[in-house]
Amino acid sequence: MDDDRTLADLVQQKRQKAEEDWAEELPDAIRASIDYLRRAAGKAEESDPEVIHAVAGALKMLAHVGMTKKVLDARLSRDR
Repeated sequence: MDDDRTLADLVQQKRQKAEEDWAEELPDAIRASIDYLRRAAGKAEESDPEVIHAVAGALKMLAHVGMTKKVLDARLSRDR
């Protein structure tokens, strides 16, 4: 039984470390994505329905990523 508990603890530690590593990369990836989208949107034809749809979709995804980041931040700060 102690071996099971030890294994479970090790798996939990590895999982938490993997989540933290991924979460640490997220801010840079978000900034790079926003920068790219800003440049692309600046070059696009504003009245093109496909551009409008693409920018709206990108905004929706960014909002989702922002909310996910807040949830991760709260979870990671709680687990520490």
